[in-house]
Parts: sequence; C-alpha cells; structure tokens
Amino acid sequence: MKIGSYSLVLFLTMILAFGCGKSRKQTTPVEEAPGRELPSEAPDNRVQPGFPEAMPLPGEESGEDEPNTRYGYRVQVAAFTQMDPAEARAAELRRLFDEPVYIVHEGLLYKIQVGDFVSRDRAQEIRRRAVDLGLDGAFVIDTMINKQ
Repeated sequence: MKIGSYSLVLFLTMILAFGCGKSRKQTTPVEEAPGRELPSEAPDNRVQPGFPEAMPLPGEESGEDEPNTRYGYRVQVAAFTQMDPAEARAAELRRLFDEPVYIVHEGLLYKIQVGDFVSRDRAQEIRRRAVDLGLDGAFVIDTMINKQ
C-alpha cells in the first residue's frame, strides 16, 4: 500500500509541476491591410508593439544608449477573442484619442490599450474620458510603455 501512495503523490506532483507553466505575453502590432486606408481625418498613429522584439541579455550590448521602453501606465478599454474585431475597434479609437492605441495579444485575448503614460494621474484622466465615451469597463494598468 505504501508504494501505491508514493506513486500517487509522485504522479500528482508531476502534474502540478508541468501543468502550471507560465503563459507568455505577446504584443502584436496592427498593420493596415494592402489597399485599405484610414479616413483622411484619422491621425497616423498606427498601433506599435509595446515591447522591443528582442531584449539583450545582461552584460550584452544592445547597440543603443537607452532602452526604448520603461515602466508606466496604459488604459485598457476592451478585449476580444479574435483579431479582426479588435482591429476594427482600434481603428475607431484612433479617431477618438490622440494617444497611441495598442493591441496586446495575451493568452486567448486581444486587449486594446490606449496611451503611454508616465503618470498614473494622466492615465486616470484618459480612463475617465473613455468612460464618458461609453467604454464603461476601461481601467488603468501598470505595464511597459514606449518612451516618447
């Protein structure tokens, strides 16, 4: 009976260890489809990735004097399970906000985030504006932002 108990404990430990892997966060830039153009009144602030494509390892030279990102805040205004509706909403939001609009692919969701804010207060201002525009679920997140 002891061997069976030890086998069960070992089996459950392995399931727990291998089943609790960390999910990866991936930021996907939105690119315009060929032949599609934004209306002339839309600002040209296309969605850009929130993180650099490759970060150098500690001790390696990046070839740059400073990193392009830093810690800051964004306002998350929506999330979708498919890219097409996320792109459509991002296009609408680009016309409503002067700040950059990002689509961040994380897990099964395409999250739409607005801005690159150093100040949480400024992010809260944009969150209030988003709520006034009918985006009731908007909230401020701590994340890596692009330097301005």
